[in-house]
Amino acid sequence: MSDRNRRLAQRHEVQTTPIRWRVAKRRRNGAAGRVVTADAAVVEVSSVGAGIVCPREYIAPVGTLAEIFYRDMRGFVLVRRAEPIPGADHLVRYGVEYVTTSANTIGVALHELAEPEVQVDATGRTPIAWQSPRP
Repeated sequence: MSDRNRRLAQRHEVQTTPIRWRVAKRRRNGAAGRVVTADAAVVEVSSVGAGIVCPREYIAPVGTLAEIFYRDMRGFVLVRRAEPIPGADHLVRYGVEYVTTSANTIGVALHELAEPEVQVDATGRTPIAWQSPRP
């Protein structure tokens, strides 16, 4: 498995959840411009990070420290991955890592939105009770 596909923790899809984050506005030449607060959405969470979708007009290069806002909370995340979304040229999916306790608290709050996964035991017949991914 390549480092790019390796995950430290299991990801959980969540309802598309609007957030705000401070990222650079993309210039016409594609370079990062001034930093603005932009709309985005969390689509996945794990115990160490999240998947964020944002319009392509904003840019958060890999290695960027970005501030995120959810409800009355705010925290910092480190952008680990950025990739275009096939079939949605106007959107980019970012993989971020929580770097502050407050960002991790946002992650815990977003875990509440995680959709339960149906799991079965080794025989494939007996349902196993779903447990919340919250720590």
